[in-house]
Amino acid sequence: MMQNKFIQVSFLIFVLAGYPAGTAAEKAVTVTVQAGAEDKAIRPDLFGIFFEDLNYAADGGLYAELVQNRSFAYTAREQLSWNAFTCWEVVTRGGGRGHAAIDAAEPIHPNNPQYAVLEAEQAGDGVGLMNPGFDGIPVKAGEAYNFSVFARQLYMNSRWGGDSSIEGRPMPLEVRLESPDGQRLGEASLEVTGREWKRYTATIDANRTDENGRLAVLAKARGGIAMDVISLFPQATFHNRPNGLRADLAQAIADLKPGFVRFPGGCLAHGNGLGNMY
Repeated sequence: MMQNKFIQVSFLIFVLAGYPAGTAAEKAVTVTVQAGAEDKAIRPDLFGIFFEDLNYAADGGLYAELVQNRSFAYTAREQLSWNAFTCWEVVTRGGGRGHAAIDAAEPIHPNNPQYAVLEAEQAGDGVGLMNPGFDGIPVKAGEAYNFSVFARQLYMNSRWGGDSSIEGRPMPLEVRLESPDGQRLGEASLEVTGREWKRYTATIDANRTDENGRLAVLAKARGGIAMDVISLFPQATFHNRPNGLRADLAQAIADLKPGFVRFPGGCLAHGNGLGNMY
């Protein structure tokens, strides 16, 4: 076994992408190897698992997030039929009227440049966005669900003119879990205030069970708001960790007591090119 605690190795990396055939860009790189670390036991049968991120293995699977395309970031680069509004639908309740669009002015962060703008022209019983999750949101009576959203006010009442006396009032939101035919499975309320992005949270207690639930985020007054990273998690995640893993799938993996985890696994180790490989 090597006794040196650190070994420095210098070598050349040849970067071929983006250069004509027969040429290469050379760059010297130094790698430090720690050889004196504590030995790890290796199982004699080498029984383990590997994780391949496809077919809802991560989003919609092991990761407990229940909202699909929560940051309005889907594009046709990943799948030809996708766009920023994939899995989202504008919905109205009780005579409400309005619309939604994608905007990129003053985003939460440059790495998350797009968000949704919801404009309620007539409030009725609500104007909002609906998301069916990954082929339905499984809602279970008696369980609690953590909702969160980044939001900011754009205007209240009318965008161009109108009663300026209500301009400073908050935008009331109702967050509902619904069945496919619109029956309520649970709801919560919150208010969006101010022109700056803020994170808002609420807890939804489900009173009915439905394997094909939907999440609806409804503006309850006339006005406009910006929303991004609309999220819904079951409180009962693996080890009850916030932003955690789906409890049943993670426990099934843990019960296997694997000797190793290979990540990434399968063909997605190399991706579809340098732009999206791990």
